[in-house]
Amino acid sequence: MFNKPIHIVFNSSVLIPFILAIGISKILIEKNIILGIMAIIISMVLIIAQFIILSVAKKQMLSKKINISNVSQDKENWILATYITYFVPFFESYFGNSFTLGNWILVLIGVLLLILSRKTVNNPILKIIGYKIYSIETEQGVDMTLITRKELRNRCSLSRVIRLFEYYAMEV
Repeated sequence: MFNKPIHIVFNSSVLIPFILAIGISKILIEKNIILGIMAIIISMVLIIAQFIILSVAKKQMLSKKINISNVSQDKENWILATYITYFVPFFESYFGNSFTLGNWILVLIGVLLLILSRKTVNNPILKIIGYKIYSIETEQGVDMTLITRKELRNRCSLSRVIRLFEYYAMEV
């Protein structure tokens, strides 16, 4: 299982499209090249970190057998709202509003909540690169989130997982 700093980086990947949108809107609409390039670099670093975390997990973590009593596809209601929020910087810039101190404070509060949260957040980046997100319950009664590239049709189609974080596993 990964430690807290890696958990923070993993959770912060939720912000990648938002930070990228800020960077692009700063460059294209507001003509603030320096801030735009900084935002794009931050998002690229987070993307690279995401891929490194997943590849290290696959290569170096020990897989365990898991017995599942229940599997269900995670509710995807959050996806539409998440994707819509990624376009907020474009709307702000298009209507002549710069990303103000209040907006930065809201982003900072979101980042602090990600850092302080012990829960692993739903990650749209994983969805984009082909992972499916499931809610599973083990035979011991533990509810977990599972990410896999497979389509799980029943509870017997999964045998080995690695635990990335507390209550968060990846099929190998």
